[in-house]
Amino acid sequence: MAADEVFCTGTAVVVAPVGSITHLGKRVHYKVGELSQKLYTSLTGIQMGLLEEKMGWTVEVE
Repeated sequence: MAADEVFCTGTAVVVAPVGSITHLGKRVHYKVGELSQKLYTSLTGIQMGLLEEKMGWTVEVE
């Protein structure tokens, strides 16, 4: 529960920021912003071929 920023990732959402988590009746709010936005921008840039993918994880299919 102790974090500055929280986000979820997945095929459909790419990176989705989480504003709050409630656990055992206690709600914790998180800032939404900088890190999750950077990750989203980087990942979608790689997916669209706008940014270089340096790890060799993507393969061009003809």
